[in-house]
Amino acid sequence: MNKYLKGCLIVIAIGVLLIAGIVGWYNQRKTTNGQKARTDEVSFSKICDSSKLVTEMPSVMLVGFDTIEIRKVRFYLIRQGRSIRDTILNPKLELPHQFISTQIPFDTFFKTDTIEVETGAKMERYYQLSEFNHYAYLHYGMMGYLGSYDCRLDEQGFLVNGKRSEGQLFKKLGSSRLMIKNK
Repeated sequence: MNKYLKGCLIVIAIGVLLIAGIVGWYNQRKTTNGQKARTDEVSFSKICDSSKLVTEMPSVMLVGFDTIEIRKVRFYLIRQGRSIRDTILNPKLELPHQFISTQIPFDTFFKTDTIEVETGAKMERYYQLSEFNHYAYLHYGMMGYLGSYDCRLDEQGFLVNGKRSEGQLFKKLGSSRLMIKNK
């Protein structure tokens, strides 16, 4: 066999082994990072959900209302069955039967608090928003999980009138009476 051919085959074999080693290392690292991300997500979510305050202003969507019905939307902050704060918003609806997206107008409240939303003029509808939760948002880079996280509010994970509704307040699902006591 030719000396040059033998040398080229050795160089090619070393190159193939080197590439196979890099691919194996990358796949092994990706697998262990994925496993670490799954375990970290559970443990970090417990840490995040131990927070007692909601400092974000979650969004809600009012769906299926006419222009007249949502000229005034009133938000009550309820703690231990009593209203401690309320705010009135005047949303603008361009076309009938569109939806309006607005934020809950309280800067800070406890996770155990309930937000009561009152809509309507002649036919009032009421909604109770409760069970706000935080989750761990894991940070990822180009090579996968980085090992760090942020605590974020689950904006669609709260309950509306006792049911999950992804932050949507449907006209037909509102109750016809207010659930709070006076201040």
